[in-house]
Amino acid sequence: MISSYMTFTSWVRLFIVILIFLASPSWASAIPQFTLSDDIESQSLPTLHWADTSQLTTPVQAKAALVSGELIAAGFTVPQQNASHWFAVTLINPTNHTVNPSIHLKQAFPHIVNIHYEQQLTGQPQAKWVSLLNGTNVPLHQRLVWAISPTFNLSLPAHQEQTYYLEIHSKVKVQRIDIKIGNSSHSSHFDLLHITVVKLFIGTALLLSLVSMLMYFSLRDSLYLYYGSFTLCLVPMAIIDSSLDLFFELPITDRSILYLVYNFLIVFFSLFVGKVLDVKRALPWFNVVLKVAHVVTVILAGLTLYDFNFFTFTLIFALLLSVFVFGVAIYAALVGDFSAQLLAIGIAAFVSGVTILRLTTFGLLPSNFFTDHGPIIGSFIELVLFLVVMFRKVISLNEDKHAANLALLNLSHEAKAVLEKTVHERTRELQQANRARGEFLATINHEMRTPLNGILGMVEMLQRKPSAIQQEEQLYHLGAASRQLSGLVNEVLDFSKIDENLIVIHAEDFATHSLVEDLTGLFSLSAKQKGIALSLQVEGEVSERLHGDMPHIKRVLTNLIGNAVKFTEQGEVRLIIGSGQSSESQNEGLGEGQMTLVTFEVSDTGCGIEPAQLEHIFSPYYQIGGQSQASVLQATKVGNSGTGLGLAISEGLVKAMGGSIVVTSHLGKGSRFSFTLSLPAAITPHKEPSHLELKSLGWAQNCFAGINILLVEDSPINRHVMTTFIQETGAKVSICDTGSAAIGHFKDHGADLILMDYRLPDTNGLAATQSIRAYEHQIGSPRCPIIMHTADNRASVRDEAQSAGIDLLLSKPFTQAQLINIISKGLEISSSSSCPPLKLNTHRKLMPLLDEFLNLNLASIQLCRDSLVAGDVEALSNELHKCKGNAGLFGADELHQTVLSMEEELVAVPYDMDLISTLLTQAQKQLKGYRLRSKGLE
Repeated sequence: MISSYMTFTSWVRLFIVILIFLASPSWASAIPQFTLSDDIESQSLPTLHWADTSQLTTPVQAKAALVSGELIAAGFTVPQQNASHWFAVTLINPTNHTVNPSIHLKQAFPHIVNIHYEQQLTGQPQAKWVSLLNGTNVPLHQRLVWAISPTFNLSLPAHQEQTYYLEIHSKVKVQRIDIKIGNSSHSSHFDLLHITVVKLFIGTALLLSLVSMLMYFSLRDSLYLYYGSFTLCLVPMAIIDSSLDLFFELPITDRSILYLVYNFLIVFFSLFVGKVLDVKRALPWFNVVLKVAHVVTVILAGLTLYDFNFFTFTLIFALLLSVFVFGVAIYAALVGDFSAQLLAIGIAAFVSGVTILRLTTFGLLPSNFFTDHGPIIGSFIELVLFLVVMFRKVISLNEDKHAANLALLNLSHEAKAVLEKTVHERTRELQQANRARGEFLATINHEMRTPLNGILGMVEMLQRKPSAIQQEEQLYHLGAASRQLSGLVNEVLDFSKIDENLIVIHAEDFATHSLVEDLTGLFSLSAKQKGIALSLQVEGEVSERLHGDMPHIKRVLTNLIGNAVKFTEQGEVRLIIGSGQSSESQNEGLGEGQMTLVTFEVSDTGCGIEPAQLEHIFSPYYQIGGQSQASVLQATKVGNSGTGLGLAISEGLVKAMGGSIVVTSHLGKGSRFSFTLSLPAAITPHKEPSHLELKSLGWAQNCFAGINILLVEDSPINRHVMTTFIQETGAKVSICDTGSAAIGHFKDHGADLILMDYRLPDTNGLAATQSIRAYEHQIGSPRCPIIMHTADNRASVRDEAQSAGIDLLLSKPFTQAQLINIISKGLEISSSSSCPPLKLNTHRKLMPLLDEFLNLNLASIQLCRDSLVAGDVEALSNELHKCKGNAGLFGADELHQTVLSMEEELVAVPYDMDLISTLLTQAQKQLKGYRLRSKGLE
């Protein structure tokens, strides 16, 4: 399309030149002629044009080629192809004196500009070619005329004519070249107006760039950095386009590298636009486009360095990007962004200036001051509008900061009000908590003094030595008061553990019917005394054996049923254990038919609870009281005592087991408490309880005969109680009241099991245990089971005990059955690890005498150890002889061989005492192994 237009323009120009020739009296040659005068006004020269693609043509060759050239009436547009462009014009001086014309190129800064003409010298048969050089490759101080525009001052004698051949080569394509003629006296001022405009533009751009940079260092907003960099790039662009860099006499042989500033201009322009439009948040797709534009710009910069012909693509890309950004800015402006409106107007001004220059270049618009400086004017308008955008950003920031400050101020007022309200509420809650805590302390003081008073009274009465019947009655009341006091203490301790999140869940298999039987035994009498029905039932869908923490479940149900019985005067109290709805995730991994969720529901027909009190029902220290209805008030008077911790403990235990507890109640109709737990069916098959698990103490008679137990306890009362509990088992009890005494006794006499107190006068049980374990490791003896008895059930204490080497923990207070059961577990651990069961090769008629045989030989082995420590070899030898005989009689082959080995060590001096001690330990383990086999504990 451009080629067609240029062909049309060429025909127009040809028509104008023909008219000029027809109007001139001298048109003998094909080269256009221009008649000079004394006062030559600046005007365009009509010329012939010919393009030399070889760029090697001499003036002689160009003269011949120009005859068939193209007529150029005014401006000439440099085409895209690389070529040297030749122009020809004939100047005629009709005057009687010499005329000094000047030929110059308006606003064109090509790389090479040379003018050639033939000069006929006197006495020379042939004319000589003269060449004058100019262009941007020629420094200013070497030019004939000190001017930026390529200018040639000529001299033409009177009544002479001269044909001039102008050679031009430009690296910048698609620019307009106007070959003009004027008076040589004005040649230094031909481009003065243009340079003045460019200088004003450069000064303005530098000032704006400085202001924006100062704002950037003040506000640290990248918007000002991008604007300052964009403005700063316009300065070298204007200098390069106007060749003002020639003033600086830079040692640059190829100016094309300077045009890379266009690429920087594109980058900072896109960054500025992206920041103004906030493309990362508002237009993410356009943010991607801008990033792609950066990549393309860098690629074009590299190509331009390689070959300057690619610079044209940079100009085209810059124009296309500006048009595209203009469209996006219009879209953003329509959405309501005022900054986008100014951005669009600024870009439109710049694009319009470039478009006007291009239209002038193609001859569609006349060349004048405004059309020739279209890009500079458009860039100036763009800079000003962009500056307004930037300052609006400052104003917007101030407005945003002001709004943010107002919002912060309002927020602070609201926060202050909320804080005051919160402080008021927390103060009220603290007051209520302090009041509740005070009531709790008063209540617990009363509740604890009541059984304590009874205990002291019963003790005083027993000290008077009443009759046997009176003693039995007083002991019954003493036990009841002690159990009541123990329950109160347990409640306080349990709540402290729940409050500090120290509850540990121990899941194990248990029988559902056993749980129901225990609860029935606990409350059947009290319910019967009040005349209310007690119903405890298990639905058929619930498994007979479940896997969970049965003591904690029992504790929760005890609290709930106890409250229900307390606040019910007539009707019934009911416990229903049923199945719940299990989710898919909860059933995952369970076999078909196994139950996951079990619901426990305790309901009563008592007085009920007011709705206002329901929200506090699980709060600690809270007790139901002060209800509005008189009938209810009367009902609550009965048995309304307690610590106020029962329901709080119940809620904490249920949560610790992974469930939740809810309550519903209606005044005068009763209450319903229910909770649901994940309790899968028992994993291990049910087995009958062993003799160590029976609740009756009849089995305990002589069950630990021959066992040496070391009791470490500093309290005389506790020592007496524990010794009394253990005496019925037949075990031998050694007592130490300090940790150091216990360590010394163990080193001298050993023990089958140690009952270690946690707190001792000289040290604690953990340190004593560590010393004992270290001694065992030193001498290589088997590990003695150690049971620590303590009232401190914190998880940290359990962890410390395990690390110190404690095998089992016994919580205080404890019953005789609990003490004997844990001793049995400790002995089982010791037996299973160090005493494998051994079979006696004896006659069955001797089996009734087995216990006596084992006890006798265990005592004999202990005497042997004592003799070894004392160094009495004769006594040691005598005891070994007795033991050897007994072992042979009862077919204890392993023991018989061990005793023989010890006797062999005593044959000759020196005796290996360490080996004998080891053999004594082995003999002791063998005797325990015979006992295990006989009792079926394997």
